[in-house]
Amino acid sequence: MAVLPSTSASQMSKATPPDVVEIGLLLSTSRVNALIELSKKRHQSVGQILRGMIDRALMDGDLGDRSDDLDDAFETHGSGTFV
Repeated sequence: MAVLPSTSASQMSKATPPDVVEIGLLLSTSRVNALIELSKKRHQSVGQILRGMIDRALMDGDLGDRSDDLDDAFETHGSGTFV
């Protein structure tokens, strides 16, 4: 079982957009491996996949005020992190 190093925002060279918060997420190795495979199949970063899932859950629950500007900032500038 391989341990994958994490990359924190402080280690990244790009500045994060204002009003962005980094959250930690603990996942089992099997879920991480599944996300990596899904990432490869979809040609998206794991971050893009997770943000999309969160957006859908918030929309389904009528809790979300989806900010297209923020999504565009992440998608356009490629701020998704590949694990």
